[in-house]
Amino acid sequence: MAVVALVVGPVAVRLLRALRDGGHSGLSGPVAGYMGVIAAMWVAALASGNPLAGVGGGLFVASDSLIAWDRFVRPLRWAGVTIMVTYHLAQAGLALSLLP
Repeated sequence: MAVVALVVGPVAVRLLRALRDGGHSGLSGPVAGYMGVIAAMWVAALASGNPLAGVGGGLFVASDSLIAWDRFVRPLRWAGVTIMVTYHLAQAGLALSLLP
C-alpha cells in the first residue's frame, strides 16, 4: 500500500541515517528489518478492510517509530506519554477489530 510506504519510508531513511551518524551502524540491518515487518503488519491490517485494524496498525507503527526517533534521532520531551498512549490505543484497536 502506497500510504504505508509514504509514511514509513521517510521515517526509515531518517532513522537509518541517524544510526549511521550516531555510530550505531551495526543496528541498521535489524532496525530496517523490524521496520519492514511492522510496515507489512500495517499493510495487512489495512487490507483486512476493518477500520479498527487499520487505525490500530497505524498507531502501532507510530508508537514504535517514536521509540526509535527518541532514542536515535533526538530525544523528545513528550515522547514517553505519547508512546504509551499510541501503543495502548493501537492494542485496543487491534484487539477490538477481532470482535464480530
